[in-house]
Amino acid sequence: MKRKYFYISILIGLFSIMPFIGNAQFGSPPDPGGPPSKGNPPLGGGAPIGEGTVFLISLGAAYAVRKYRKAKINKEIDN
Repeated sequence: MKRKYFYISILIGLFSIMPFIGNAQFGSPPDPGGPPSKGNPPLGGGAPIGEGTVFLISLGAAYAVRKYRKAKINKEIDN
């Protein structure tokens, strides 16, 4: 029983010290400045979306064809 209270008191002590240890970090980063010289950036930051979308659609289509063929084979076996 004493050992249990000892461990609990150590945990409480550690958790009470944590906020002081957490304050030993750097401040916020400096302001990056104004918008770029060419105007406002596009929504999404100009990320290339096209190739990923085509890739995901092709994977989905391949998966659908696979499931269709598998269902067709199972239906032929059941008949």
